[in-house]
Order: sequence, then C-alpha cells, then structure tokens
Amino acid sequence: MRILVIGGTGQIGMQLVPILLKQGHDVVVGARTDKVSGNSLLEGASYIACNSWDKECLKEIAENEQFDVIIDFPGTVWNVWEI
Repeated sequence: MRILVIGGTGQIGMQLVPILLKQGHDVVVGARTDKVSGNSLLEGASYIACNSWDKECLKEIAENEQFDVIIDFPGTVWNVWEI
C-alpha cells in the first residue's frame, strides 16, 4: 500500500514508519522539515513538505497524489475550549 504519514518525523511517526517500510509499504512522510534524508530509521521513505495545519498544502497533496491510507500525527493538539 501507498501510505502518507503526516507528522512522520515526530515521536509516534518515527516508531511507525520503520515498521511500515519493513512490511513493504510505499511510505511517504509529510512533515514541515525534511528529517527523512540521511535518517537511517526512515531510509526508503519519501518526503513531502507539508504542515497539517496548512489547508492549501493538504489540498495540493490530495489533488496531485494518491494514497491508500493517510495517517496524521499532529505535532500540536489544540484545546478547542481555549480557542
């Protein structure tokens, strides 16, 4: 499967991405900065620059890419009662 992991360079993503790669999936890591290049844990994954809070970026990915699964691990979780 082709899997997009948004937040793939965060704490949870860094644990999941190597497992998905080992299982033979085509993994694309979406993150604000490229921590994929030169990272042995993420070797074999592709990288897309994107902030999951940027709706235009997400729209562009949806229009130009195809994924079987999209997983999102946000780096920031807002308390909706404080916004």
